[in-house]
Amino acid sequence: MGLVPTMGALHDGHFGLVEEAKRLCDRVCVSIFVNPLQFNNAADFDRYPRDIDADAAALEAMGVAAVFVPGVEDIHPAPIYMHIATSGIVDRQEGAYRPGHFDGVATVVSKLFIAAGRSKVFFGEKDYQQTRVIADLIREFHFPVEMVVVPTVREEDGLAMSSRNRLLTAAARSAAPALYAAFQAGRSRAVQGSATAPVLASMREVIEGRAAEAGAAVTIDYLEAASGEDLRPSDRFEADTRFFVAASYDGVRLIDNVAVFEK
Repeated sequence: MGLVPTMGALHDGHFGLVEEAKRLCDRVCVSIFVNPLQFNNAADFDRYPRDIDADAAALEAMGVAAVFVPGVEDIHPAPIYMHIATSGIVDRQEGAYRPGHFDGVATVVSKLFIAAGRSKVFFGEKDYQQTRVIADLIREFHFPVEMVVVPTVREEDGLAMSSRNRLLTAAARSAAPALYAAFQAGRSRAVQGSATAPVLASMREVIEGRAAEAGAAVTIDYLEAASGEDLRPSDRFEADTRFFVAASYDGVRLIDNVAVFEK
């Protein structure tokens, strides 16, 4: 069985995961569950887009075997006394800006793995840090699952597909493709062994300049060149270095990443 865990508001990135699961597995199950434990901001949880009817119709048309849509009480019976505590790689990037986020991710994913049993599970590379956390989770708890990481699916202008894109204002949507444009500019300047700081500075200018032109407010939480293995920031470009960014456009937070040097 192939399991595709999602929080719904499905888009072509999710459908790419489903197609890969269909290619590699006999049957595919898609879970849709907006997990409250991974939101450190209640307002963010409340406004996360939800469209179960449209999601279910699209998945039925794709021929998935089952759509699992549990309620909060089904996954997290109250009161909640136990959760998985994460450490290490979670202390950086998203973990630094969203305290408790990866504890919530690890807890809900563990419950989904137990429900699914032996299976292949499919996650997108856009959430790169999450894939590293889940790889550790599988290894340390001996879950009988194999993770498949699927490349990021992008809009024609380079913006990584995300359910949160639905929340972008017109100005923010015009500005947000600068994240990928900055990656491309950084790739063109990066040389293995050279310093990362000047390249990152020029990438920041691309992001902020495009936002100013579009009339959108942008706040960059982090823009880093970091190891693809342990996500530690790098002051020199190495073979496994990746660019990582998290930025909010008119209050909508987006993340993205790419390998600096194409394999």
